[in-house]
Amino acid sequence: MATAPTLYEGTVRKRLRRFFWLMATVLAAMISLLLLTQILLQRESLYLQQRSLPHWQAAQMLTTNAQMLSSQAARVPLTLSLGELDTTRDRIDSQLALLEQDLARVTEFTGDTARGEALAHAVHELMQSIDTAVEAARSRIALTDADTESALEDTAPARRALRRLERDLSR
Repeated sequence: MATAPTLYEGTVRKRLRRFFWLMATVLAAMISLLLLTQILLQRESLYLQQRSLPHWQAAQMLTTNAQMLSSQAARVPLTLSLGELDTTRDRIDSQLALLEQDLARVTEFTGDTARGEALAHAVHELMQSIDTAVEAARSRIALTDADTESALEDTAPARRALRRLERDLSR
């Protein structure tokens, strides 16, 4: 004799089948959501890489070159010979050229010509101050290299004034 299926066998099977399809649908929805999130994050990352990263790198280079220029300019009052002063001046000139390139790049990225002009004016004033400091150092070295002690004694106040001027310019 064949036994008739009971009421509970069919319902358990149906319940398991419904549960399976429900979990499969939830799992597919979660995977789709994660893939969509990944695509959006990659798109945002690409945008940041193309748009913001060059600006940030230009700003970093500008900061680095400004710090290098500052350290080279601080060495001007410490020079002891004309050769050392000329070497320091050459390094300052190369740092100034790099700084001007960085300023041009930042102005190109931002498109803000007013700030670019203000920065260019500040660099021009900085160059004038550095020229004044170099000339003061050159005069100090020339006074130090004088042959006779009488010439040194007569110029002691002038040397002190030049040292004060160099100190003020280096600040």
